[in-house]
Amino acid sequence: MVSVAVNSNFSKGVFCGLAATLIWGAFPVMTRFGIQQSSLDFLDITFLGFATAGLVMLPYLLIKGMRNISLGQALTLMTGIGAPYILVVVFGLTYLPVRSFAVTTPGSMIIFAVLLGYFVLGTRISRQQCLGILLILCGILVTGIEVINNVPQGQASYSYVFVIAGFMWACYTVFSRKFSVESLHATAI
Repeated sequence: MVSVAVNSNFSKGVFCGLAATLIWGAFPVMTRFGIQQSSLDFLDITFLGFATAGLVMLPYLLIKGMRNISLGQALTLMTGIGAPYILVVVFGLTYLPVRSFAVTTPGSMIIFAVLLGYFVLGTRISRQQCLGILLILCGILVTGIEVINNVPQGQASYSYVFVIAGFMWACYTVFSRKFSVESLHATAI
């Protein structure tokens, strides 16, 4: 009986992991494609995405309410994974290739989450995390050099926006833990 429950949970976990990978892998590619192949700009694409998501999540938020989340806390969470985050990412994808986003944003998010965790939550930083940060910085540097060499000079200067996006997501990650907010509720907010 226990092995059936474990297999069921394992299967659900694998399915959810694959779905998340597909969604997060397709998001920047489809966004960049939409920018290049349509007359929509980064503001239009952000609006379309969040108008749809907002309508889907609104009933959940109306039922659950804000609970013990202050306006400042809600704004912190919204900035980290809401429309401001997507606006920054879509703006960057307007000028830079997806590979720049794919390395820089998740990589910088991990670095910022570790550092914010240290300063905000008081978590310790291990030697392995320091080594990981060093390796991530190397990857971001190599990607940055590649972008500078292969993207028109004026556009390469927008690489910083993906670092800002990583910081925004890290703020959401750390502060949702600090505020003790469930992930679905934080998403609805």
